[in-house]
Amino acid sequence: MDKKIEDLKKSFDSIEVPSEVDMVIELAIKRGKRAKRVNFIRPLIATVACLGILISLPSINKQPVTNEVAVKSEVVKDVLPKVASYKNLQVLLSGFENVITHESDLLNGSGLQSKTKSSMNDTSIKAPSYATADKTWDHSDTNQQVKGVDEGDTVKNDGEYIYKITGNKLVIARAVPADKLEISSQVTFEDNFYPIEILIKGNYLLVLGGQGFNELNKSVMADMIFNGGTKTRIRIYDISDKKNPYIIRSLEIDGGYSQCRMVNSSVYIVSNKYINFVGDKLKDEVPTYKDSIIGDKVNSISYDNIGYCKDALEPNYIIITSLDLANIGNKVNITTVLGSGRNIYASADNIYVAGNNAMRINYMEDRVTSDKGILTNPKEERTTIYKFKLNKNSTSFITSGWVKGSILNQFSMDESNGYFRVATTENSYGIDKSKNDLFVLNGEMKVVGKLEGLAPTERIYSARFVGDRAYMVTFKETDPLFVIDLKIPEAPKVLGELKIPGFSNYLEPYDENHLIGFGQDTVDVSVGKKKLARQMNMKIAMFDVSDVTKPVEQFHAIVKGDNSNSEVLYNHKALLFSKEKNLISFPVQYNIDYTGYYQGACVYNVDLKTGFTLKGNITHSDIKSIKDKPDLQWQAQITRELYIGDNIYTISNLAIKANNLKTLKEISELTINTESH
Repeated sequence: MDKKIEDLKKSFDSIEVPSEVDMVIELAIKRGKRAKRVNFIRPLIATVACLGILISLPSINKQPVTNEVAVKSEVVKDVLPKVASYKNLQVLLSGFENVITHESDLLNGSGLQSKTKSSMNDTSIKAPSYATADKTWDHSDTNQQVKGVDEGDTVKNDGEYIYKITGNKLVIARAVPADKLEISSQVTFEDNFYPIEILIKGNYLLVLGGQGFNELNKSVMADMIFNGGTKTRIRIYDISDKKNPYIIRSLEIDGGYSQCRMVNSSVYIVSNKYINFVGDKLKDEVPTYKDSIIGDKVNSISYDNIGYCKDALEPNYIIITSLDLANIGNKVNITTVLGSGRNIYASADNIYVAGNNAMRINYMEDRVTSDKGILTNPKEERTTIYKFKLNKNSTSFITSGWVKGSILNQFSMDESNGYFRVATTENSYGIDKSKNDLFVLNGEMKVVGKLEGLAPTERIYSARFVGDRAYMVTFKETDPLFVIDLKIPEAPKVLGELKIPGFSNYLEPYDENHLIGFGQDTVDVSVGKKKLARQMNMKIAMFDVSDVTKPVEQFHAIVKGDNSNSEVLYNHKALLFSKEKNLISFPVQYNIDYTGYYQGACVYNVDLKTGFTLKGNITHSDIKSIKDKPDLQWQAQITRELYIGDNIYTISNLAIKANNLKTLKEISELTINTESH
């Protein structure tokens, strides 16, 4: 009998406890409850097993995920060699002591003020709830580069509530019904956390940020500059009760926060950590991270887990942190590679991290292998691209490649049918020596097609890839819009070109044959014997590329006001666009007769029959709460617009306004911040 009991005990001991159960125990411990794994969990599992229902137990933390993007689930084996030791790291990075590196994380995400004391214990952990938020209203999302690949932003909405970062606070406001706007709750972050972006999925909200201003004393500043001491900080909240959001997990990862992407419920966060040299000595320091799920311990990423690619070495760590919000209790996965890059492009399958590496001093040319081209000039500018496979809750390094020149932003990159396309400008460090190129790389990140020398003496102001076409705007005096054919990856070619005054900083596809350009108008002026282009007011244009050999500007509109400008010219997330609603809206600022200053948002109707029709402007400068407080006026600048149902909402750091989408008649306003930092 004793033997049978012993055998049964051994069989119970061999049962693997689900991570979800482990998470509940961890949460219970953090809340002060006594929960012992041996005395509680194993007998529970044994009982369930005896009843024959263990397999049928639902995952306690798995949320329903809607509107998922189809992704391939296979895991790619990481084939990178590993650094393995500090000694090997020194050998790999020899010759970089005096390199000018443009991708280090100096002060990234830092240097921003965060004064208010925390109003809650931001590190307390409570047991999460797993209900999915209802989404009953048609609503807009953050303007995304790739459909189904969400990007972090300062404002999000779920069709009923608006979530907004303002200063060092997260504000959750009920937006429906529009005539009863109200603040549901506010979270004030601790002084050592400065929020940068947020993501939402169901009842989970992620806040991504960095070090707060109060930490930037002299010693910390020195550590940041010389030791790459910045941190990426992540807070995950349960927002099922909008009046009582609470933190369920926090993480801290070495390196400055760059960008994030979310595919379905999987979140990928990219950080960069500079590796410091003191004289000719490399500091023996690996990246570290903390995860509240496993306690306050500082965990090191060993050299054995840091990969490198001999053709793309940098004195910097690229760190990609992966989380699955459908299984919030699962361990975090971190991929670390020697390299650097801040521009991110992500499809549903892969993520590409690109860094511009200019003016290398003492660069060891023999590190660039012949199959990827020889870097013959140590001062030649190039862009290195690191390719990672996106798995459900992790990333796997695939390979890296490089092209000549530098990229402008994430829209200079694209993936299609297994090929990676990238547009660059070669500056060549001489007056009027620049030129522009387009490269096509295969799945192994080797160049298989190229188009070089476009628009000599000019540089790229915007680029956009749509299917088997690329659109590129360059500028010096006029605005050449190039239409480039990519049907044959090995042989990209220019199909057509349009030259008009002005330039476009951002291109938004309207449909397969039309683009909306956001930029500035120009006029020609003469300075001595030189002809120059003087920038004037903001301009929006509709380009018709139905005849690819003869693109035309079908419509355009000038945003009135002296020196009119907009955030959308450098940040695509500031644009609200809906083809179905014939709607575009964006922030705008301009001078008024040299006596005043206007700040607000423009709202346009747009279609292919009449072009752009200004419906009107919305401003927050008339908010009652700042009428007698001129020091708060700067907070009244509208930064985002969104729609829910038949209403448009404009958001500033000061307030939220709801207006009727058809008439723009104001419905209500809500002040969300009256602090002058």
